Amino acid sequence: MTKKALALIVMAIKKDFNFYLGSVFEEFIFELMKEKNFLPFEPFKFGKWWWKDKEIDLVAFNEQEKKIAFLECKWQDLKLSDVKRIIKELEEKLEYFYQRTKLNRKEL
Repeated sequence: MTKKALALIVMAIKKDFNFYLGSVFEEFIFELMKEKNFLPFEPFKFGKWWWKDKEIDLVAFNEQEKKIAFLECKWQDLKLSDVKRIIKELEEKLEYFYQRTKLNRKEL
């Protein structure tokens, strides 16, 4: 393999590496939450939620206790401004979530 070919391969890997690790990290968190619960309640349902261009990385739900948690998983270092933006975006997604699922926010 030539140096040029190797350099092209390395560039292609670097270009998509963080995107790839982001999805691997989401899956890791999903499995970790199923194995060892870090929430203040015992969730019985886990999964992603999406509608059109809106996606929530992980929703954990306990129907009996009427408790729900929404998690965003990010594989990167974040500035405080990024965290605030992600929280705001999650709050906006929650409006769609409650509209689409017909769950009553006040009942949870």
